[in-house]
Amino acid sequence: MSAKGMAPPPKHPLSLGDRRDATERRRAELEKWLWRLIGTPDIARSTQLKAFLEFDRALQRAQQHQQRKLEQQRYVFSGCGVVC
Repeated sequence: MSAKGMAPPPKHPLSLGDRRDATERRRAELEKWLWRLIGTPDIARSTQLKAFLEFDRALQRAQQHQQRKLEQQRYVFSGCGVVC
């Protein structure tokens, strides 16, 4: 990202004070940066950004699928008295 303002905000390796405050400050900086990216038409249309923004949902679906699969296995094996 060579365009001005497109680089992610720098990390703060030494943060004094409450860790929650530092985490919240970093989250807010990253959120502002992400909104700047989304405001750039070429970046907003990129498949990479779309994939990144969909990652949370895809991960959640995969975890739900895995959970259902485990529950089905437990149900099948519970008939024999074996619990997986």
